[in-house]
Amino acid sequence: MFLTRNKNSPILDFSLRTVLVVGASSGIGFEVANQIKHLGRNLIVAARRLSLLEENFSTNTCIELDVTNKQSVELLLEKLNKKQSFIDVVFWCPGIYTPMSYTEIDIEKAVEITNVNLTSVYLPFAKITKKWINGRDGFSRNPHWIWVSSVAGYNGLPGSCAYGPSKAALNNLAEAAFVELKAFNIDISIVCPGFVRTRLTEKNSFKMPFIISPAKASKEIFKGLRRGNFEIHFPKSLSIVLKLLKFLPYKFLFLITSKLLK
Repeated sequence: MFLTRNKNSPILDFSLRTVLVVGASSGIGFEVANQIKHLGRNLIVAARRLSLLEENFSTNTCIELDVTNKQSVELLLEKLNKKQSFIDVVFWCPGIYTPMSYTEIDIEKAVEITNVNLTSVYLPFAKITKKWINGRDGFSRNPHWIWVSSVAGYNGLPGSCAYGPSKAALNNLAEAAFVELKAFNIDISIVCPGFVRTRLTEKNSFKMPFIISPAKASKEIFKGLRRGNFEIHFPKSLSIVLKLLKFLPYKFLFLITSKLLK
């Protein structure tokens, strides 16, 4: 019973789900949405770059969205209500990244990264989960919210003074939400990828170990959802090492991470 309470209901068949993918214009979000498009018919995609969405998905399923703009988010929720779509799975994939050290911090960029990666999640998450709590009759199975975070949130790493903290906070938020919303049969997952070959990681000038494609990342995500996992992390050769670092005394952790400065 205890172990069951600490798992999600496995998602085995997306054809029975109505799915919203936010941040579906590129990267992991696009690959997830593209896979669902072929697995089932009930898909709505949203992103800031509407033209990219319409190139790859049915026009009537595409919604333009700026996650940092309250009015834009409210309009998304209004459109979902008009579609009378009982959204029961949300993939929240928006994210921005700029390599940044504390010695050369760009304050405006740091605030923007925090807003996109963290602050923007509160309004849509609160509104949609409230509907899930109050509208149980519309769902035949547990609704499920999936956040795409990063292994960068596991430890404080040099060169990630804005991105890392935003993902660490997102991981923390997901952990609390999982426990609080379990009483309402709402499932929460957090996805922590390592390096994925996207327009964001193209900004890195260093060698990225175990880097994978967005297609591979999406396969790992679906595998984790089928298993009912709260946390889905990959590739294991990188993510497990970073997880283990969290258990080291700080003197050893700092000795290892300081080498990354070179």
